[in-house]
Amino acid sequence: MSGTSQEHKAPDSATVHKRRSGWSRFRRGLLVVLGIFVLLVVVLWCFLPRIAEKVLISMIEEAGLEKNTFQVREIGWKSAVIEEVDFADGVWSLSAERVTVDYDALDLLKGRVDQISLEGARCVIDFTPGESSAEVISDEPSSEPQQQETASTPIIHQLPAMVERLGEIQAKQVHLTIQQAERSDQMQWDLSVKAVSDRETAVALASDDFQLKVHLETDQEITDLVLELTEVAPQRFLQSLETLLDLDDGLLPQGMAVGGAALSGGLRFDGDRMEPLHLAGTLSQIDYDGGDQPVLLEIEKAQIQLTQQSDGSGHVLLAGGLDAVAMPLDPSAGFVLGQAKPTDAKWQARIEWGVEQPVLSCEIENLQLRGRYNERLVELDAITLRLEKKGESLTVAGSMVNNGTKLPVHYHHRMTDEERWVLDGEMVLGPVAHAKPMPLLSAITDLFDDCTLTGSSLSTFKFKMGAFLPFEGVLCTTLEDVSVLDRDDLIKVEGLRGVWDLHLVPLSDTDPSQSDPSYYTLDFSADHFHLNSEESLGFNLDHIGDEPWKVRGKGKFSGEPAVLDAVLSGLNLHAESDGEEMDLTDTDVQLRMEGDTLTATGATMLKDNRVPFSYRHEKSNEGDAWKLAGVLQIKAAELKNPIDNAAILIDAMKDKSLTGRVAMKLDFTKGSDEDFDGVLTADIEDGTLKFTTEDGPVIEGIKGGVRLTSMKTKQTAGFHRVTATKMTAFDMTMTNLRADYHLLPNGDIQLRNVATQALGGNVWLDPFVLPDGDANYQFKVRMKKIDIAQMVKLFPEFNGKISGRIDGLLPMQCIDGEFMPQRGGMYLTPGSNATLRYDAGNKFSAGLDPKGREYQQMKMVEDSLQNLELRVLSIRLFDPRDVDKAVVLRLEGRAPTVEGSPPIILNINGFQPDDDTVDFFDLLLKHRDKLNFGL
Repeated sequence: MSGTSQEHKAPDSATVHKRRSGWSRFRRGLLVVLGIFVLLVVVLWCFLPRIAEKVLISMIEEAGLEKNTFQVREIGWKSAVIEEVDFADGVWSLSAERVTVDYDALDLLKGRVDQISLEGARCVIDFTPGESSAEVISDEPSSEPQQQETASTPIIHQLPAMVERLGEIQAKQVHLTIQQAERSDQMQWDLSVKAVSDRETAVALASDDFQLKVHLETDQEITDLVLELTEVAPQRFLQSLETLLDLDDGLLPQGMAVGGAALSGGLRFDGDRMEPLHLAGTLSQIDYDGGDQPVLLEIEKAQIQLTQQSDGSGHVLLAGGLDAVAMPLDPSAGFVLGQAKPTDAKWQARIEWGVEQPVLSCEIENLQLRGRYNERLVELDAITLRLEKKGESLTVAGSMVNNGTKLPVHYHHRMTDEERWVLDGEMVLGPVAHAKPMPLLSAITDLFDDCTLTGSSLSTFKFKMGAFLPFEGVLCTTLEDVSVLDRDDLIKVEGLRGVWDLHLVPLSDTDPSQSDPSYYTLDFSADHFHLNSEESLGFNLDHIGDEPWKVRGKGKFSGEPAVLDAVLSGLNLHAESDGEEMDLTDTDVQLRMEGDTLTATGATMLKDNRVPFSYRHEKSNEGDAWKLAGVLQIKAAELKNPIDNAAILIDAMKDKSLTGRVAMKLDFTKGSDEDFDGVLTADIEDGTLKFTTEDGPVIEGIKGGVRLTSMKTKQTAGFHRVTATKMTAFDMTMTNLRADYHLLPNGDIQLRNVATQALGGNVWLDPFVLPDGDANYQFKVRMKKIDIAQMVKLFPEFNGKISGRIDGLLPMQCIDGEFMPQRGGMYLTPGSNATLRYDAGNKFSAGLDPKGREYQQMKMVEDSLQNLELRVLSIRLFDPRDVDKAVVLRLEGRAPTVEGSPPIILNINGFQPDDDTVDFFDLLLKHRDKLNFGL
């Protein structure tokens, strides 16, 4: 309180004086300080720019660059202008037309600036081994690139501190050049470098092609860089990256374009060691037009991972899905395989560089392709491929599935890198287990358009070509246990095995007119062969036996037309029909396929008879339809050994055998929309026909022919004549046989002029129709001047003799397959004489009284029969099923040498035999010994 009260008291004089002298001293001190400050300002105003210049120069020199030339043009309190800037260190160099440095004057004294701005900047990064932008190339070996990078890497740890002192660096339109030996890439960037702290720095690079952000953080001797790449124009970026990494072949295959990309990654420097650079991100809208390859791809999005080692080596990983695929296998036919939707196909690729042998590898999984060819669906499923290119060596392995059939694929080639380069390769398809038809085969070649193939196959293609070596190669396809079936089910081959080789031979350099010398060979054998000839021949043909049949050949695809020459051997064909069998053994054929024309000559064995034949056909195509026109011919075959199975060809030959000289020609047509038909012409000379049944007739000297105008209807054009010199039957010999026949469309046979000479006379049949099948029919047999003596010899039980000639008419009918006579008969030929000489012994007079009249009469009859001149001789024929009689023989005559002989009249009945035979000819001829001709 006392202090407070004192403030209100009037000060004494001593106190006032003391206060005034203190203020004066303060004022004088303030004036001195102000004067010193003014003096300092004047001094700084005059000398600070020079100090700033020294500070700036000192800061640049502290960086320890290999080259640092510049010119300070302006310097002030807050900024300085530097021109003719040219910096370089290691692999990089930087030049600028103008550099503006903004700073605070006092901070500058501490070695700090606020901002650096570059105008007209040009930066060159030269990775050419042995060179840098700061020195002239010398004759001494240059240090390795790795050593150059290692020598400059420690500065990376100082960057955050350096940038923190520099504040911010800005540069517009920096012209950047990346140099790799003779390759270079140029671009323009906007650069921004900002200090986050004394340990962190942010860098931003912007161009029309991409945006790059880098975050750098240092912890003592460890510096981490985090990179983010956005708004990328991929093709331009990849071009720069390929130059930076010095890649000869490019990161992506030729023909591939990328629409967008976003990448991020990191890089660490640990002391003097740079750890690998890692980049990862996404590529979008990837298209592959295939270039000159038949492939088109579309990929909406793919993942990318890039790793770059400090020694210059590195790799990139690409992976993603396939959104669209087009493979035009046959563009001319509109055959394009496209990807099936939806799909989960995936792919990945790996590209390596900077190693002794750069490696490119790629994998495709679960790709499915669809397409249509000739209006047929072609499907390729589960496509898996693995590709690896190592140096000059390329290997592809994988598989695909077509209609349930897996197709393994392997490909390899190697190319020398010398001036006279040579490409040597091999492709293997298989082994393939063909369990179902493969529509893919029809897409590759038309060889399988008309057939399906099952079994196992393995194809190997070896080829070679070079700078001074024309392309040549050999395609070898091996088949094992293969079955082939044509699409019309006409031909089937089973157990097929062998090799097909295609030799691709280069053209001559000296003969421009030379045709393509390439050729192919084939060597196959098969266990089975089936020809479905039921429609054309009435039976099928099958190869039989333990030994396989074989085919060998040589041909050419080139030329017009293509040609194949082949030899088929060891074919043994067997046929069966209605209980009849036929074997064509040891069949050998020489074939020539010329375009769509096939010609063949050969021979086969039929019942130990060699039968030569020839064949020719021409095939024509109209769209999907085809037509075959051909000729099968046997010019002459000598059948020395009997053919007893011809009934398989002609029903009428059942139970008969044939020998002789035969010829045959069949002109036929067959089409995809047309049934088999043809014209058959056959001839026989000096033929012998034997009926194989017991006591069957034999016809010799047969000559005749047949011409069927249609194998469908098996009809002839008009009548054809068949003749024979002799027929032996039932102890009779008939000569000069002839018959005219006409095969009708309904299967009937019209006969006329059927005649022969038998028993010393003539026999002929009235014209009649022999129906097809089991229908009943009838005909008439006429006889003229038959020698009775020869006819009686057919009946050995008759102990007499008859001479003379008779005529006759015998109507016949066939009912249910049995021949039966109608009422008919035979009579003495008008104007001819007949006699009977029969020794009756005492058959008439025995037991009678020799003195009686009756005995005398019977004795006269017995004497008359020994030389009876006949006035009437008739043979009446009845139905052989008649229970009383089958034949009635009536004789009337007189014996001129017997005085008083009366006319003699005899009726001789032939009764039915004891067995069940009712056939007329059997009754009359086979059982004639049972007929009662006794008197």
